[in-house]
Amino acid sequence: MSDRAGPPAERSRLWQQVNEATAAGSFRLQVCDQCNLVQYPPQEFCSHCLTDVLSWETVSPMGKVLSWTSAWASNNGFFKEKLPLHIGLVKLDCGPVMFAYLTASCLQTGSRVQVTGNPDKSGQSVFLAALPDTNPAAEFSSILTEDASS
Repeated sequence: MSDRAGPPAERSRLWQQVNEATAAGSFRLQVCDQCNLVQYPPQEFCSHCLTDVLSWETVSPMGKVLSWTSAWASNNGFFKEKLPLHIGLVKLDCGPVMFAYLTASCLQTGSRVQVTGNPDKSGQSVFLAALPDTNPAAEFSSILTEDASS
């Protein structure tokens, strides 16, 4: 498959706020204005109190790896030449659990990580988790835009 193939680009309308935060270099998620629960993934209503008043706020990108796996095969042509990819569930200190690509340095359950948003080659934000105060973009340069990996 050619490098011109790209990763899936379909995202929800709400995901555009994640893209904007990534472009600004910040880590923002939805926070409920009524109960203060941090929401992920982006949604129309609070998953706790069901209010529809959610604000986008900068939150702590720190968390720990709950579990991880390595993908050695893919049906998607874009990813076939980029394997293996390490993917994990990260429990953020601010509450939510999210999927993130993991750097090789944090492939251990319980690893403390810092999550960053980076644009992939489709222009959509993806989350990368790495040891705190490191830049994971170089390890994922094959899936990120050129701007994100420099």
